[in-house]
Amino acid sequence: MLLNIGTSFEQMQTSLQIQNLTDQFEKSRIFFYLLIDLHGNCRYINPFLKEKLNVDTIHFESISITEFLSTNEAEKLRKACEEVLQHKNQIIETEIQIVAKENVSFQTKWEISVCNNAEGNAEFLQAIGFATPEAKPIDKVRQLQDGELLYKNLIAESLDGIVLSDINGVIDFASPSIVKILGYEISDVLGRTLFDFAHPDDVEVAAQTFEEEVKGTHKSKFINIRLIKKNGEPVWCIVRGHNMLSNPHIGKMVIYFSDETLRKQAEAALIESEKRFKTQATVLNNVTDVIVTTDLNRNVTSWNNVIEKLTGISSVEAIGKRYKDVIDTDYAPYTLDQVANIVINEGIWRGEISFNLQNGEKKYFLHSVSMLYSDTGESIGMLGVGKDITERKKAATTLQESELFYRRLSYYSIDGVVIADQSGKITYCGASVERISGYNPTEMLGRNFFEFVHPDDIPLATDAFLKELRNESVLNYIFLRLKHSNGEWTWCTVRGHNLLETSGVKTFVIYFTNDTKRKHAEDQLRKSEENFRNLIVNLKQGVILSDNNGITTICNQAAQEMLGLNEKDILGKKSFEFHHDIIMEDGQSFSGSIHPVSEMLNSKISIRDIVMGIRRKDTGGRAWLLVNADPILSADGILESVVCSLTDITDQKRLAEELFEQEINKQKLLVKATIDGQEKEREEIGKELHDNINQYLTTARLYLEVAKEKADGEVKEMINLSHKTLSDIVKEIRKLSQSLVPLTLGDIGLVESIQGLCDSIIQAHTIEIELHSRHFEETVLTDNLKLMLFRIFQEQLNNILRHSEASHMHITFESDAEYVLLMINDDGKGFDTTTHKKGRGLSNISSRANLMNGKMDIKSSPGNGCTLSISIPILDVEKGTI
Repeated sequence: MLLNIGTSFEQMQTSLQIQNLTDQFEKSRIFFYLLIDLHGNCRYINPFLKEKLNVDTIHFESISITEFLSTNEAEKLRKACEEVLQHKNQIIETEIQIVAKENVSFQTKWEISVCNNAEGNAEFLQAIGFATPEAKPIDKVRQLQDGELLYKNLIAESLDGIVLSDINGVIDFASPSIVKILGYEISDVLGRTLFDFAHPDDVEVAAQTFEEEVKGTHKSKFINIRLIKKNGEPVWCIVRGHNMLSNPHIGKMVIYFSDETLRKQAEAALIESEKRFKTQATVLNNVTDVIVTTDLNRNVTSWNNVIEKLTGISSVEAIGKRYKDVIDTDYAPYTLDQVANIVINEGIWRGEISFNLQNGEKKYFLHSVSMLYSDTGESIGMLGVGKDITERKKAATTLQESELFYRRLSYYSIDGVVIADQSGKITYCGASVERISGYNPTEMLGRNFFEFVHPDDIPLATDAFLKELRNESVLNYIFLRLKHSNGEWTWCTVRGHNLLETSGVKTFVIYFTNDTKRKHAEDQLRKSEENFRNLIVNLKQGVILSDNNGITTICNQAAQEMLGLNEKDILGKKSFEFHHDIIMEDGQSFSGSIHPVSEMLNSKISIRDIVMGIRRKDTGGRAWLLVNADPILSADGILESVVCSLTDITDQKRLAEELFEQEINKQKLLVKATIDGQEKEREEIGKELHDNINQYLTTARLYLEVAKEKADGEVKEMINLSHKTLSDIVKEIRKLSQSLVPLTLGDIGLVESIQGLCDSIIQAHTIEIELHSRHFEETVLTDNLKLMLFRIFQEQLNNILRHSEASHMHITFESDAEYVLLMINDDGKGFDTTTHKKGRGLSNISSRANLMNGKMDIKSSPGNGCTLSISIPILDVEKGTI
């Protein structure tokens, strides 16, 4: 700031306030008075100061005030002026030595403050001063000595490090402050080059900047590099170089540097704060309500997207300006100042507002204004939130289109209108009162309005009435029950207006409207909303917010409960790291690379309806979650964060499994019924063959024996042949009957029956069969299970005999307290289980095993035979049930 004399004060366009100030000091013989504009120009000096300076008044405007100040004193005045501009509400005090005629100086004390214009903005700086003791001559030699000592002390106490070097950067002077910054003593740095102390990665930048300063081609006033401290640690510093090689008093390169560590830390903190603010701003800009915040001076501090799109005024245009200068809002019947006072005193104001858009359209909002508080509870501003109700307003005003409507409104108004005095005594009733209340207006005159209010609503009505009388009302209307002439109570919307102080009116006006239908609808809506809120509360919807690196920043309570974790387990970690043992629906492991958040970070598109099974940390149980991941992108399409929603579907999963289990059981019952039917049919066929067919064949054989006694020759030979054939048929039928109904199963047991079947097979086929049942307890098995195992053995035996070409077969029966195991192994040609189509025999075996909740396992390969394993659980040994 240069303190010069510019245009004369009489030529300035000044405010009345400035004119008054100068008039007060025009004749003062005690105080000096200076008026300085914001460019540092001295615009007015009162006559008393001019006299002290002994300056010709006529030529004063062309003389700089700095001519009467030493360099140090001019600097003090400049700093004082800058400080008062930074702290506009403060008065800055300073002492300045002024040099007058004949080298006489005198010490002055000054108070410097800001003069505002009518709009409240800074226009001038005023300095009021007075001389402290008498003037004294200046000793030039002493002044120079004091000046040198002053500069030495300034350098010694400076927070900046100062070094002098030659053209090659060799240091030959260093200020004491380098000890505080780098830890070196002055003797440690003398004779070394400037670049010895630069970080290796910054040496090139330092050398290049030094060379440019030497040549006078420097591009920047300073550089930001790391210098190495004596203990080896790097420290960020701002370094400024000045080429004073040609200065006859210095003749060196002068290097200034200062520690920037704190600024760097503050910068990092600011970046982190901006990230948090950006997340909050994203949330604010995604709501549907108008949201505006101001500081306590009502200057706009935030302006969300909704109001930006609505008004066409960008946040850049709005932020920092007075709210009333940005948009003209109507708070009728309140002013903006009244609303602000209500918020300051009561914390919140609610009501309707309106303002005009740039295209002339008027917008109405249901609005609230509340105080904003800091983390420490200190008031820091105001928050305005508004919901657009313009369409509702338009619907109400379409009825008011003609002058005829307004003329008839007073008579046919849907509102009842009464006028009362300060006690509530009715002095006037509108004609519409009768339609609403049933009372003739003359019946109400002279009575108190509160006589018609329901007893339970009188406290509310009285309070609202008294507040309106005191002009303290914060409500536009209240809901009361008013008595109808038929004795019933009618819900009404009641509005009171205090016009007692209004010229030409001097009354208290009360409007009321039959609001029964709306009240009923509101009760229904409230009940519906309550049900909806209860639904939301009970809806276990978890939400996890992660940054663009997948690090979790927010996790709501529902998500914590679903995962069985707390915030400490979740925050600061990646979504796919803070829980383990995650599986997919088919039971396979759910790796981090296919986690919805991971895929979201890679693809930047929404991932929907992923089912995950997690192991809860608190209970150890398995929980099933339906997971969605959605991106939050910046205006430039850059991924900023990921919102992951979790829905607990454990119960649905369990119910689905139960339904599936029920379906399986139903299928088992069908299979069991089919098998039971087959067994019954087999039994009937076996009995028919054994009891009836064999009897007929035996009778036929007896007839042949009788005939053989009477026959001879060829007839006898044919009879003998027929007799033998019939005997063979009876044997075959007996075998078939036994295979259909193993009569020995209930008599001699499962193992003996299978051994008998094996013996008969060995007689008819060239195959060796071994049966082992050493670890098999047959008595714990039910008859159904024995029959099932027998049929399974029969099926596999037929498969081996028909397809395997085996020469050896090994059968093993084992059992324990829980399971019975049947293993059948052959050394046949085998088959490829991956390509072999399951035949009817294996399908029957699998169905019978599943019916008993068992499992079938087949191991085979070409040339290596086949091993069939059947494992069936024994669920209730004592009762003999499966």
